Amino acid sequence: MTHVAIIEPGYYTRTAYVEYLNSFRDFHISFAAPAVDDATVDAAFSAGLPVDILIYGLSDADDWAFVVHHRRMSQKFPGARFVVVSNCNAPDQLAGMLRLGVHGHVMRSHRMNNLMVALEEVRQGAAALCGQSVLLLRRYFCEAQQPLPGQFTAREAELISLVCSGASIQHIAETLVVSTTTVNYHLQKLYKKFKVCSRAELMAAVGRQGSNAVAMAC
Repeated sequence: MTHVAIIEPGYYTRTAYVEYLNSFRDFHISFAAPAVDDATVDAAFSAGLPVDILIYGLSDADDWAFVVHHRRMSQKFPGARFVVVSNCNAPDQLAGMLRLGVHGHVMRSHRMNNLMVALEEVRQGAAALCGQSVLLLRRYFCEAQQPLPGQFTAREAELISLVCSGASIQHIAETLVVSTTTVNYHLQKLYKKFKVCSRAELMAAVGRQGSNAVAMAC
């Protein structure tokens, strides 16, 4: 059972999320609140309610406040994975969210099943980005000027490109014609080089420092 919390300012959208997720046996709603400082959040924290994934709905005006809110929620619910739903169309803002530790991003304009796909990916420990988010990040990577730190093999450069395209472990394995175990082995090596712990953090690190390898793939 995956415990999901929802922070969404829009009443009808928040209600729709709750009703939709309640239709799946594998997901349980821990709480749903309109804002981080809502009494519902404090009550859930005090009661020790488990939160595995936190869906965070951002309005355009909330983008800059997200840094503070993310830190606050990370302290209240350590270990929770964040999936942001917003209309973000700025590559640097999206990269900034990933640097903070966001595991997934879905556009508000997308259908509800896109959110479910993201939740499934995040639940399995993957980075979940919708198609438009991937395009934004690829644009961000391509505009980066600084080279990647250290030296990378051709296979590692190819792996970085696939990870940054949002490909799943299975898809990467099929593309490189290797096993998923081999993919995970090389990913762990990349995590150590970048000093990160997940694919989402790896994507953020590449976006922050630039990537000639990714630029070649754009």
